Amino acid sequence: MNREITVDQTSRDALTVRRQGSFQDRRKMTVKSRASRGAVVGLTMAVLVMAGVVQAGAQSSSPSYETNYPQGYWLVGGDGGVFSFGAAQYYGRGRYPATSCETAECTAVPMSGKPVGLASTPDGRGYWLAGADGSTYAFGDAHYQVPESAFHPAAPVVAIVGSGNGGYWLAAADGGVFTAGPARFYGSAEPDHPVAPIVAMAATPDGGGYWLLGRDGGVFSFGDASYHGRVFVHPPCPAGPSPGCGGVVVPPRGDFEVGGTPLGIASSPDGGGYWIATAAGELAPFGDTENFGSPAQDNSQLAAPVVGISAVPTPLCSPPTAPPGSQPASPGPPPEGYWIIGADGGVFSYGDAQFHGSAAGMHLVAPIVGSAGMPPVSGCPV
Repeated sequence: MNREITVDQTSRDALTVRRQGSFQDRRKMTVKSRASRGAVVGLTMAVLVMAGVVQAGAQSSSPSYETNYPQGYWLVGGDGGVFSFGAAQYYGRGRYPATSCETAECTAVPMSGKPVGLASTPDGRGYWLAGADGSTYAFGDAHYQVPESAFHPAAPVVAIVGSGNGGYWLAAADGGVFTAGPARFYGSAEPDHPVAPIVAMAATPDGGGYWLLGRDGGVFSFGDASYHGRVFVHPPCPAGPSPGCGGVVVPPRGDFEVGGTPLGIASSPDGGGYWIATAAGELAPFGDTENFGSPAQDNSQLAAPVVGISAVPTPLCSPPTAPPGSQPASPGPPPEGYWIIGADGGVFSYGDAQFHGSAAGMHLVAPIVGSAGMPPVSGCPV
């Protein structure tokens, strides 16, 4: 059943405050990054270490995109706080509980539900915050804000994902999917009665479909989002990881077994696959995705559990103009990579995902609960 939210179009003025941190203690380590599509090589790169958490900044292997395509990302905390990094701008924050403002000058927007995620507008000049009660809050050039009284989902909302056309989807723990604005409804997992609660959602780059991820590793696909496999969760080994026990294992059936709870899913650049991340820092690739690394593979000592994964958004651009009679130059493959996010604000960058900072060591009021990569505003190769 299509459960559509009908709301008035509103927007909020962008604020000029920018929350950033300073980062020191640069160290060297070797991690894996893509040198070209289909090839993986070892690169020595700089890593930022904050509060015992390694922040791995992978350099892009596509020079034209690295030079002309700006990257950035946002993190959102359980108190509604928003942290912006790289080219991503800060447009405002929420406040949860709603009475938590200590001064009359507080400009944070009170939230009726506990924050669960953040989604970017198509041009990256705004975003929405979502509450567990289904309420949403618009910042920058975002529209379609949903008030607390708009509807009452049967189960808590757990994720918000932009549809790429100015709207967004909300996913509930029971598998329900809600649309806002021009986002289209392609189905929900609610009629299937998922064995475990839904914990995350991801959309195909063209906005023509989406996946829902269950806490047990089950994947539900809708629209043009194809199913490529799932993960199976097994108890950790009593004496630590050993062959066939603990960590990511590829069984003969082609699915993955993991020791940590699946908490995040992200699409590949062409929508032909997806990555699944677990609370233990494991990474399972499906479809046409590549495994560029993970905190578990790097043997990083996590100071806090992983809470999600965000893919580098795909630039939607044409090849540059070529002289008459000549073949147009190819912009090359789009950037392919992902950021894995920790509850303490740690950011781990892999593949073509660039590291622009983290919230680790900022003495967060509440743990980080979600993240989003900034969509391409401009920057096609010239």
